[in-house]
Amino acid sequence: RGSFHHLWLIICKTFNLILGPFTKSHTMTSIHLFTLALLHFLAPSTAQPLPLQTHSTIYSSDQVSAGSMFNLKAKSDIVIYGLDIHTAKAGGEELPVQVWTKSGSYSGFELDQDAWTLVFNSTVVGNGLDAPTPVFSEEFVPVPVKVGAMQSFYVALQGPYLRYSTWNTGDRRFYINQDVTLYAQGAAKRKGFSGGIIEPRVFNGGVKYLLGSEPLEVSPQNIAGLPTVAPTVSMVPSLTPTNYPTARPTSKPTAYPTASPIIRTGSFTTAFDNSDTTYAGTMFDILAKYDMEIKGLGFNTFRTDDVNVQVYTKSGSFEGSDQNIQDWTLVVNTTVVGQGIGVPTMIPEDSFERVTVLRSQRQAFYVTSDGPYLRATKGVQRGLEVDANDGILLYTGAGKRLNPAGMTTFNRVWNGVVVYETIDSNPSPSKLDGVETETASYIFPAEASTYVQDGVNSTLGSKAQLLVDGLPKR
Repeated sequence: RGSFHHLWLIICKTFNLILGPFTKSHTMTSIHLFTLALLHFLAPSTAQPLPLQTHSTIYSSDQVSAGSMFNLKAKSDIVIYGLDIHTAKAGGEELPVQVWTKSGSYSGFELDQDAWTLVFNSTVVGNGLDAPTPVFSEEFVPVPVKVGAMQSFYVALQGPYLRYSTWNTGDRRFYINQDVTLYAQGAAKRKGFSGGIIEPRVFNGGVKYLLGSEPLEVSPQNIAGLPTVAPTVSMVPSLTPTNYPTARPTSKPTAYPTASPIIRTGSFTTAFDNSDTTYAGTMFDILAKYDMEIKGLGFNTFRTDDVNVQVYTKSGSFEGSDQNIQDWTLVVNTTVVGQGIGVPTMIPEDSFERVTVLRSQRQAFYVTSDGPYLRATKGVQRGLEVDANDGILLYTGAGKRLNPAGMTTFNRVWNGVVVYETIDSNPSPSKLDGVETETASYIFPAEASTYVQDGVNSTLGSKAQLLVDGLPKR
């Protein structure tokens, strides 16, 4: 103990000889400075890891090329700090990668290098097939994207090492989370900007981002889930702000929100309390008032035990395809527990393959079971718009017998719930059939004196129904 005390005094006196002339006019002595520096070196880091997030498409590739272009749209203010890519290269082999970006879509600029900005030009280590390979280091220049803005990226390799997927009609068009939409329909590129273009192709990979509008200093060492960087040797405390968050709250707001972001989802529910018919299946059409993904359905059944249910969908109307199951795509095949009549029986979202419906597009759904268990309501007129909210318009549908090729009973109103997630950040005003309109509210039931010139006026029994919710004049 005595030896340690003697050594400590020698160190402190030596340090005092070095810094003494600089500390005579200050209240803090050089020994104090040395002690603080030592404590600063030995103390554990209090920096909080940054909550970097990743949003990806798929890793089920069937093609290979030297490059890939894709678009994204921000649903919140975000800053992109890196990408994940898909390559067959593995085993520690280094892979030269360039990442280029531009505001707006890549379409029309596939060969125009001057339109793009290089944000990464280095090497990465490939993780092999069916796994993300991070393109993420301090060398990646952060890319801010404002809410509602589109940004495009071009990943360029020196050979055909980049995996991607073929996009076919009917495939998923978007990959959405609460902050960003990745567009599935991108392009593959042969080597360099002068290389050939192959589209539509699906980029295999994702983006790494933080919420906020101003870039932060981000590296693999200070993000959540990875080890923090070892402390650096410093003989004196830092007199300027550090690059990492302080241990106590700062007086300024953080660059990214601390609260959970709002997920832009919606639901549309028809009437459940006036069902008067039962079928093994129901068909109906919706019209989307803006780009969306249908992510779930609920239906009306009197059953309170297990119900086997399948859901099919197709672009356009069900009419003309009500007897031909080959026109439809299966998106649900599961068993749920019925909740009884008048209460929605929801199909779990993890059993539902999302369905993309673009603005102004009509989409048909066929919900069917293995018995006459689905409730519906008799309609007034075939093909009539019967209900609406700010996102979806519902048309009169049909009841179906057990066999898809069986009899179709038209003029039936589906009883159910549609759960959807919007893609556009600002859906209004909507655009339907090429006519720009503003969304208006509708009145139900309408008063006898209520009318809209050139509006849509239909008769439901003895009551007038005014349907002007986002519809163009007719």
